[in-house]
Amino acid sequence: MKLVKSYSITSELFKSQFPESVRLVIKDIIMKGFTVTLVGGAVRDFLISGELSKDLDFELGSPIEISSDDWITKIDLLKSDLKSNFKIENLAFHITRLKLNDFELEFSSSRLESYEGDGPFAHSDLNVSLNPNIDFLDSVKRRDFTLNAIGVKVSIAEDELEYELIDPLKGSEDLSARILRECGDNFYKDPVRMLRAIRFKHKLNLSDENIRYSEFNLSKLNSYWFLEEANKLNSSMYFDDFYKLVNDFNVQIPKEINEFSCLKGLNQFKWNHNLRFLALEVIIQKKITNLEDYSNLCIKLKLPKKFIKSSFELIDNLTSLDKLNIEKIKMMSLEDFSTSLEFNIIKKIHSFISQFPDCESTLLTHKDVKEFSKLLKVWPLNFKTDLEKKDLEKYSSSLRSALIFKSYLK
Repeated sequence: MKLVKSYSITSELFKSQFPESVRLVIKDIIMKGFTVTLVGGAVRDFLISGELSKDLDFELGSPIEISSDDWITKIDLLKSDLKSNFKIENLAFHITRLKLNDFELEFSSSRLESYEGDGPFAHSDLNVSLNPNIDFLDSVKRRDFTLNAIGVKVSIAEDELEYELIDPLKGSEDLSARILRECGDNFYKDPVRMLRAIRFKHKLNLSDENIRYSEFNLSKLNSYWFLEEANKLNSSMYFDDFYKLVNDFNVQIPKEINEFSCLKGLNQFKWNHNLRFLALEVIIQKKITNLEDYSNLCIKLKLPKKFIKSSFELIDNLTSLDKLNIEKIKMMSLEDFSTSLEFNIIKKIHSFISQFPDCESTLLTHKDVKEFSKLLKVWPLNFKTDLEKKDLEKYSSSLRSALIFKSYLK
């Protein structure tokens, strides 16, 4: 990873990627008396790749001193104006989100965040104060990492939008040096930020040597955020790194998080942001070998009950499938094959795939299943065949499916 140093924020590349439809919305907001700054991941990713994200987060402030009450009134009026032209979503802290073609725009007030007491804290145990009068430095101290605290101030000059990089915490330097650095001391009070450190470390190949993991207390971390960050990284490295850091730095975690420790030590893989794939890998890699433990894990992953037993039984079927001899099947008579263990196994596997079609791609990438992919694609009977319909009608349904299946093995 390297910064796109040949591109400046004011370059034509940046301007060309800021679409006209977005520019018109931003220009209108500025003319209504707001300051507008693009913040967060969009700026970070542009500095890395030279490409503008489709998710754009804007922080709003005021160019003149304004009271808190008047500020709330002003942003509510803006929200009403946006609602008259777009379908908007109202979020916490007076944040507004809207879709604009392929882009998703989010507008939030500059704000301060504080904590009361010594903790431990949950992710939402903080006090929020909307403040349009603070400068950008005070505003970004509440953020997690310096690389996410870089802004692009958008202003109007001669009826055109201008873009200015604002980087008071030198996040672009940390990004270039591949360093994760926290924005402020409150960083360690939010348990989710330890998870985000793991995610960004692996996602962007960054050093976390500056992160003081021993200062975290995750006693009030819940499974929702634990799995949310895992799913965003989409890599089994997340669990290995998390439990290693917990052990190395004696980080306190609740029982419900400790119960996911069966997920560490998996061979590295990605589960395409689908927790069913993660559950399948746990039993395919034999990290769990009994139905009770597997059921408990799936319940924690909030997977449907019908998936649990079906997927666990599937592994037994796959184990048997791995032992199948295709040449032996070819030599069987139609009657013998239709009542054979081999055909029964194939039908069970396809029954599972018909219930959970999104799992087929995961199964077919597994080394024990890949060589049998031709067999897995035969069942059920909604596929093309060279056999004439009249030739099939003389067979019973079980013999008919067996005949079609065997025809694919020739």
